Amino acid sequence: MNIGFQTIDQIEDVDVERIGTGLPGLDRIYGNTNGWSFGMPRKSISMIAGSSGVGKSRIVTKISSFLNNKGLKVFYFQLEANLPSFKNWGDIRTLKNPSNFFVSQEQNHNKQIEMCLQLKPDLVVTDSVNMLEDSHHSNVKQIMKDYISMVNQVNCHQILIGQLDMTSKDKKVRGSADWVYLPDCILFVNKFEIGKDQIKEAKAKLNIKQKELFEKELDKKRKQFDKTIVIEAPFKNRYGLVRFQEFLEHTDKGIEYISRY
Repeated sequence: MNIGFQTIDQIEDVDVERIGTGLPGLDRIYGNTNGWSFGMPRKSISMIAGSSGVGKSRIVTKISSFLNNKGLKVFYFQLEANLPSFKNWGDIRTLKNPSNFFVSQEQNHNKQIEMCLQLKPDLVVTDSVNMLEDSHHSNVKQIMKDYISMVNQVNCHQILIGQLDMTSKDKKVRGSADWVYLPDCILFVNKFEIGKDQIKEAKAKLNIKQKELFEKELDKKRKQFDKTIVIEAPFKNRYGLVRFQEFLEHTDKGIEYISRY
């Protein structure tokens, strides 16, 4: 018997178990198992990152509510908003099984893990990693190592929410570059914008009158897409699609999936 190595065909086949998010486009990005089971892989971690106010938490509370309404257990570490306020957020306010939705403002990741090992949730949310008390650069690798161990023991998926530093050219997550490279899947959320280069190219071919009409139509389009956001995995997704965009929309009821344009 060979010690320390084996051929790939000697490894047991294990299907990736997935949890649907309730947002079909996002499920497609997360990927599928055997062509039919779409969604977040259990025993894995994803990071949802974006600028302040773009809708990261609204997306995750939408997912959390969907899972809770299906009878799954959610543990939400809300580190930015106070809990009475959080309880009144749109999707949280309408939970069907509130006794199966756990919340905490614990900022120490080791104590978070202790709670998760006890409760064994299907989804763990950390909102946001920037508020963890031990999240400075030198600790991030250890935090991720501990979180990875936890999701494997509990058989859950964990979503980390991060604030993007929009002043950096490569859009790093605030705090440490390791937040972007260590999770299994990195999802960026951005406001939908009509391409500036395409607009410039189109206007170059128009006369003055046509440009006036073009600007009016463009203004209508901007208003139409004002509440639209784009979510994609730009460069890392171990179990799903990379550079595949899907579109979501802010509504009075929360985040809703809209078909691709």
